[in-house]
Amino acid sequence: MVVRVPTGLVTTRDLTIAGVAVPSGTVLDNPQIISIQKLDALLGKGWIAPLEDPYWRRNPIGTPQPMDLAPVIRDAMMEAQHDVVLTLTVTPDEANRKRFTVSVALGNGPYVFSWGDGSTSTVTGTSSTRTYAAYGTYSVSVVDENGATGSASIVSNAVPDAPTSLVATPGNTTASIAFTAGAANNAAITNYQYKINSGSFVSFSPADIATPVVVTGLTNGVLVSIVLRAVNSVGQGATSAAVTVTPSAG
Repeated sequence: MVVRVPTGLVTTRDLTIAGVAVPSGTVLDNPQIISIQKLDALLGKGWIAPLEDPYWRRNPIGTPQPMDLAPVIRDAMMEAQHDVVLTLTVTPDEANRKRFTVSVALGNGPYVFSWGDGSTSTVTGTSSTRTYAAYGTYSVSVVDENGATGSASIVSNAVPDAPTSLVATPGNTTASIAFTAGAANNAAITNYQYKINSGSFVSFSPADIATPVVVTGLTNGVLVSIVLRAVNSVGQGATSAAVTVTPSAG
């Protein structure tokens, strides 16, 4: 006798379902054969004989009696379902680094998503999209109608905002540039870059993330225009407004 069970259930730890040992990693797929002996153990009494449809149960000292096995299988599968870990796939939107689509690979909808920012949503499909109000790291979780759960981490970040309020102080072939750092956008600033006039951006070496930064190699008496931008793990940030300075030997 075989019993057909729902597709996609996987045990994630050793279980005992109504007295039956079910090892971790057991795939309960369709079709999955559940033996007469296992059903017998699930019932915990008598023995089961597949006489005809519907299934029948025979007590050791009794006569065959009709029995609906569906509640037994349903209860066992519901218990197993609670121990399934749902698989979540997080897909970021590169055009808007605050927006993410989260897809569920296992489980039975509808799904309730908790987005880690205090909001929840219930969806009947297998995916849902969330746009966050701020950059940050969020712990997302989902639960399906059978109580199975899953979780994933979402990291929403972007390049830094532009430095502001630049003030240049001339030195001997140098310029000291004080500034107010722009927002790092959930990815720490690791260095700054500067550009003189219409040249290319140059990274400070060694890396410098504190105000003021000092630009060297200038020519005394020659007016220059300098801009700054910050760098983080995402990339180069927005460029600041320019500040002008004329280096002097004093």
